[in-house]
Amino acid sequence: MTKGTKIMAHLARTTQCLVPLANHRGFLSILRRISVTATLPDKSRFSALWTLGNLGCDADNMIMMANHPGLLDSLLEVADRDRSPEARCHAVKAMMNLAWRPENKTPMSEIPRLLSSMLRMLLYSGIVQARRHAASCLRFLASAPPKTKLRIVLHDNGSILSSVVNAASSDKDRYVRDCATGILSNLSCKETSKVMGEHPGLFDILAKVAVGDGGKASKIAAAALCSLSEHIQSANTKVLSNPLTPRKIDKGVVLVRSGGSSQIQSDGI
Repeated sequence: MTKGTKIMAHLARTTQCLVPLANHRGFLSILRRISVTATLPDKSRFSALWTLGNLGCDADNMIMMANHPGLLDSLLEVADRDRSPEARCHAVKAMMNLAWRPENKTPMSEIPRLLSSMLRMLLYSGIVQARRHAASCLRFLASAPPKTKLRIVLHDNGSILSSVVNAASSDKDRYVRDCATGILSNLSCKETSKVMGEHPGLFDILAKVAVGDGGKASKIAAAALCSLSEHIQSANTKVLSNPLTPRKIDKGVVLVRSGGSSQIQSDGI
């Protein structure tokens, strides 16, 4: 079994083999069963999960794999309950790859267990790479149509916003923090502006990142602040009531809070 799954993994390293392998009758089903069978050797399960993740790197496989009967359920089972942190990391990576495809964003975001699983991995995994995969998965899903963004924001009474704000402010890994900022930016739109604007600490963490080192994350945070503010003002929504002195954000962006309103002024980013 271990030799067989190792051969599968080697084949999945070859770009030209990715689509034929994924479409070979029964191949995905075999990998799925191996990945969730706890009595099999860990090396066999790891190879099967790694192979699934690599097959999901090919855009031509992504839609088919996301719709393969039981595949996402099996990956979620591993991500949530497997005894091995390495196996859980491989499972999250596979789902992250599938979430990249635009056609998969809405269907995958409609699976509450998937969103909750990514949040747990983002907040509690001791493996940096697993947190990176979870953050990237959520960032891909957040780059979706407005109605899908709103569904994500409202998931589990706003737990996604709380978790992402926490990751953006306190995760020890720079990539995870930057990715969490990207999630907030991707979620920003007219439909989500009220909920996001009222979420405790969200504006503050975006402002903190925006006045950071001037890197890509700073620009993303500043753009998110501008977008949210514009939508909030256009809807004439009262969001913040605490006064705040003007704060410069990334080359000409200023956040002003006074008289119960929020305003972003920009000279252009």
